[in-house]
Amino acid sequence: MKSLFFLITVISLSAISDKAPHRHQDAHVHGAASLNIALDSLDGEVEFKTASDSLLGFEHKAKTEFEQKKLKDLIAKFEAEISKMIIFDPSTGCSFSKEKIGMTTQGPDHNENHSDFVADFKIRCKKTVIGTKLIIDFTSFKGLRDLDIIVLAGDIQKSAEAKQKVITIDLK
Repeated sequence: MKSLFFLITVISLSAISDKAPHRHQDAHVHGAASLNIALDSLDGEVEFKTASDSLLGFEHKAKTEFEQKKLKDLIAKFEAEISKMIIFDPSTGCSFSKEKIGMTTQGPDHNENHSDFVADFKIRCKKTVIGTKLIIDFTSFKGLRDLDIIVLAGDIQKSAEAKQKVITIDLK
């Protein structure tokens, strides 16, 4: 599974660099996010990443009570609602389990004023997702203007872009 995410990362970076050839690979862009979904048979992983500012309105470590509550609420939203943001066909019986959710500092100097919000989940399905549709809905995050999506499921490789709208991806 690690090799799948390496492949997704490489594909993501090349897709991003094609859209903005002058952007540095490690730079994060406010309002933009990446969503990588990889399924190998019935098991898989989800990796979501964006500049913290896109969802929280700040990138530094949550200091005030208000900022700490905002971060705690965002983490709780991802934990409780990931299956409403990434919607597999109900017949597949897919469920999510949290791996990691929170803010991470970016870059070699781990600058606390530039962080990303990361949410990683494991996926477990009872039936294959191949031949079904996948719905992606991150529209509740108003600061998120551009979501780059990569889906790998078996031999299927799909990429899509959501710009503040719900999209459907055919897994065929």
